[in-house]
Amino acid sequence: MIKLSIIIPYYKTLQLTKRLLNTLIPQLTDECEVILIDDGCDQKELDKYKEIKVIHINNGGVSNARNIGLKEAKGTYITFIDSDDMIKPYYIEKILEKTKEDWDYCLMSWEAVGSINGDFIIKDNPPDWNASIWNCIYKKDLIGTFDTSKTIAEDEDFNKRYRKGVKANITDIMYIYTAGRKDSLTNLYSRGLITNTIKCSLLIYQKALGHIGGVETWVNEFCQMYKDIYDITLVYRYCDIKQLKRLEQLVRCIKYEDQKFICQKYICASNQDNIAENVTSTDNYYAIIIQADYKAMKWPYRSHPKTNRHIAVSNVAKNGVKDQLPNTDIKVIYNTLNEKHPQRVLKLVTATRLSWEKGQARYDMFAEKLNRMRIPFTWEIFTDDVPMKTIDGLVYRKGRYDIINFIAAADYYISLSNTESWGYSTAEALELGTPVICTDYPAIFEQGIVDGVNGYITDMELTNLNELIDKMYKNDLKGFKYKKLDSKTQWQEELGELEKVNEYIPREQVEEGTEVEVLILTYYSVEKVQAKKGDIIIVIDEERLNMLVNMGYVKIIEV
Repeated sequence: MIKLSIIIPYYKTLQLTKRLLNTLIPQLTDECEVILIDDGCDQKELDKYKEIKVIHINNGGVSNARNIGLKEAKGTYITFIDSDDMIKPYYIEKILEKTKEDWDYCLMSWEAVGSINGDFIIKDNPPDWNASIWNCIYKKDLIGTFDTSKTIAEDEDFNKRYRKGVKANITDIMYIYTAGRKDSLTNLYSRGLITNTIKCSLLIYQKALGHIGGVETWVNEFCQMYKDIYDITLVYRYCDIKQLKRLEQLVRCIKYEDQKFICQKYICASNQDNIAENVTSTDNYYAIIIQADYKAMKWPYRSHPKTNRHIAVSNVAKNGVKDQLPNTDIKVIYNTLNEKHPQRVLKLVTATRLSWEKGQARYDMFAEKLNRMRIPFTWEIFTDDVPMKTIDGLVYRKGRYDIINFIAAADYYISLSNTESWGYSTAEALELGTPVICTDYPAIFEQGIVDGVNGYITDMELTNLNELIDKMYKNDLKGFKYKKLDSKTQWQEELGELEKVNEYIPREQVEEGTEVEVLILTYYSVEKVQAKKGDIIIVIDEERLNMLVNMGYVKIIEV
């Protein structure tokens, strides 16, 4: 059975607390427990003391920490120790011996060191200047909790309420109090002067900040514009990690966990959630930002009772609330917009199969490097294959027969194959005046690529990728002169003159009809075309078309 629970609120006094525990732990018996509450310091070194119970909590002030200790306590009697003080080697022994008597609370004697030196033997009540709780043992059944709304004199308030009934005294020196450390963290903390109350100048609250969005943009733009003018504290319940990293570069960001705030001015950017009850504005300025058309959305407009400033981002937003608050003054302040300096966005294009020999892994590596270097880009890859990764900036489009319009509009055509015997798209890019980024397979040189003139060349391992990206981003190689390779003349020389057998009718001369693909090997159609499997022909007669389709000779080509 636990007779005595010792509660120690802890706040940033590691070395002194270790000294205390090294004296306290050897005194422990089966009738005694020690509960140490780490109030927001996350001091993991305390966890090595297995003989005691260590509880890590978010910072909530000394009263909150003690209340958590009281909730966990199993002892019949309760006492408290400040984490930077000391106790005598017989501290627990004397208290357990005293519990054999009948009393409701028991006052202890102490020794003071520091600015006040001497022994204080308490035969009746302690001196008026000492209203601390560490000089007393309380019967648990007769006490309640600390008032967490108080920021000072919470010990005095606690004692006034619970030092009642039968009193006892221990005249032996039990406690060693370090006097005169008025500016020490523990002294300030135990006096309630370090609490979960946060002081700031301009407080902005938004419940949830996602990755992107209108409110998110407003918060970011506002912080950017005014970070050098005002001391801004941004408070949130939830914030996307990437958004948070961006905002932390601008202002102080705090996750809301029921803290209290004292500020000059308070702005709530979240209509559905307002923390004004925990905010004290010294300028009596409690504003809410109206960022939606409540009338169109048919939303109720809710404002906290403390709200005395209503600021709409437009007249549309203002008028959307006026029906609900006809007598309320609503001011219009348009959303802040900082001066913009847009970067160049690279436009890249590729047509390829997504396979090993075509360098699929290189495309992923290239795109990821562009993102890491914060180079804005859109890279259209025409393919019928399914990509293995989703990478921001890469846009996969269905393969098509002709992409010259896209190549002509691009800053670069990219080909990262292991090998190519020729490469139609790279040849098209050169003829269109679009520079080429390519690996150093031999055919690329045969096509006429000159590094730094009409493109850039990299090795198969992309070892010069940083340098290559830097060059392609800063330079514009478009407008180069390219000597087209004359394959038409070569083929005419190769084939010579040939006799015409069948008269060819260009498709554009056929007035109407349906384009079909031939499915059955070699047959002679009424269209007077000697067709083979795979040929594309046009059937003019609708009855004939239906017959050929039903017999399985052809299939209609969908446009």
